[in-house]
Amino acid sequence: MDEFDNHSKLSEQILKTVEEFQAIFVRIFYIRRNAELDSNEIRRKIQNLSQELQRLDNDITILRERQVHLLENGLHLEEIGLPRDFVSSKIRRYETDQDVLMRDAYSAREEDSAVYSEADKLLEKRIGSKFMRTSTTAPLCEQTPKKKWGYLLDMFREWKQETNLASGWYISETKIEDIVDKEIAKIRSVVFSLIQSKTLSEEESRLLSLLQARLKNLLQIKRILSDAK
Repeated sequence: MDEFDNHSKLSEQILKTVEEFQAIFVRIFYIRRNAELDSNEIRRKIQNLSQELQRLDNDITILRERQVHLLENGLHLEEIGLPRDFVSSKIRRYETDQDVLMRDAYSAREEDSAVYSEADKLLEKRIGSKFMRTSTTAPLCEQTPKKKWGYLLDMFREWKQETNLASGWYISETKIEDIVDKEIAKIRSVVFSLIQSKTLSEEESRLLSLLQARLKNLLQIKRILSDAK
């Protein structure tokens, strides 16, 4: 069950990060068309947000890699005559030297802790920092320690403000009704498929009951939203 919980947590992280990526993407679009900002401010914000897109894209890749490696570690594919990395080999993209190190480190995790430690360092480097340059940020290498920390704090606040604004606008433009309708459609599709099955395992029967209960709750929410209009 712990293994399943770990997969679920990683799935939630991936979906959350993809949503953050989309929010930043939309934010860049609106900033470029914001007539209240001068060109310098627009350029700075787009540079910052593009860097945030890169960070989130790296996060998505890393989380996906973690998820696949976690899956493979629990499958024991060698017992049925398949290579241990069979799943990841089917979805692997073009690899850089860093990707190869990450993959090899995951594979050697239980055998060589030093190699895995090196991968952890690389992982942190790839994820990047949550900072954005402000209009007054000066080169940090030229600053005293006290001023450097002050600038870093301002840069973190800038990152927090911009990402919060991006999420806020993204959420504000997403209709609750649309979210509920999409969820209902997905659940109905799975429920219909399960009902059509001639025989259901104990696990499938439990899933059907859970989905039917969730569907009932969502339909009630849809009625409430409809009455509130």
